[in-house]
Amino acid sequence: STTAAWLSGVIGLGNTGEALAGIYLIKMIIPGFTVDSFFERASHILRFALVAALMSLVSSLIGTFGISVAGITPDVELWRVWLTWWLGDFSGILLVTSFILIWLKSVKQNDISLYVKKKNALEIISFFIVVILSGGIIFNDWAFSYSFLKWAYWIIPILVWAALRFG
Repeated sequence: STTAAWLSGVIGLGNTGEALAGIYLIKMIIPGFTVDSFFERASHILRFALVAALMSLVSSLIGTFGISVAGITPDVELWRVWLTWWLGDFSGILLVTSFILIWLKSVKQNDISLYVKKKNALEIISFFIVVILSGGIIFNDWAFSYSFLKWAYWIIPILVWAALRFG
């Protein structure tokens, strides 16, 4: 329909604006920012989080405005739509961008710590199996119906395992 087409365009503009705002803010807030200098100082990490929070506002505000104009969501629910949108963008930027920048830095420096080594292959395969099984148990009711197993916090020890063992 016409509404879906123009709304998709508005949301696309918001997403593009978010990326452009991120580039602009990162250059302003972290002078001399490069892949090589990423995560070298605590102040850069905090500034990156600030940039992620600010740039997420662009897409979430434009997208929520578009949804409001299209009449898809009742006005009383728009704050929830905005908050969900903002949190999704913010957490995605923190997780995915950080991973990509760290990976690029390791590739550029020829650091093989992020690559599979033969001696770690069994542990890495075990890790992925544990992630899939625990995710299914925690989030998809695969095996147990005990409420304490549904807490998302159970995934944290698995992530700590990955951080400590695989760098």
